Amino acid sequence: MKHRKLIFGGLGIAALIGIGLVFVKATWSLNEVPTSVTEVKQTVAPNHIYQSYRFPYKLTISTPKAKLYTAPAGTKGSQYLGTVGTKHLQNHITGQIRDDLNHNQRAGYIKFKQDGHTYWISAQQTRFRGLNALKGHNKSIETAINAGLKLVGHSKYDYGGG
Repeated sequence: MKHRKLIFGGLGIAALIGIGLVFVKATWSLNEVPTSVTEVKQTVAPNHIYQSYRFPYKLTISTPKAKLYTAPAGTKGSQYLGTVGTKHLQNHITGQIRDDLNHNQRAGYIKFKQDGHTYWISAQQTRFRGLNALKGHNKSIETAINAGLKLVGHSKYDYGGG
C-alpha cells in the first residue's frame, strides 16, 4: 500500500514538473521570442469544435472592441487579428458558419467576410437584426410563438431538477 502511494505521488510530482517545464520553455527561452499565453494555452489545452453549421443570418456587432480571429479563438492555428474598431469594419454583417466549442453552445464563433477578408467573432459579441423577415403568415402560430417568447427567461426551470 505504501509503495503505491509513493509511486503515484512520484508520478504526480513528475507530471507537475513536466507541465511546469513546458510552460517555462514556451514562455521563456534564451534563443527565442517569448510565446504569448494564448499560444501556450492552445498547445496545452486547445479548444475543440464540437458542432459546426451554416449560419446565414443578418447580425449586428454589439461593440467596436469585439476581437477578431482567423479561426475560432483558442483552436489550433487561430490568430488574433485585432478588433472591429482597429480594422474599421462595419457593424452590420451576415454570418456564414457558426462553430460551437467544447460542448457549450454559448461559446460559439461566427465566420463572416468583409472587404475581401474572412474573420471569426464571438457569437456573444453579436445580435440578430432583421428578424421580421423570418415571420410567417399563419396568425395563430405567430401568436403562440410571441406568447412563448414573453416567457423566455422568466421560468422557474432548474436544470436537472425534479
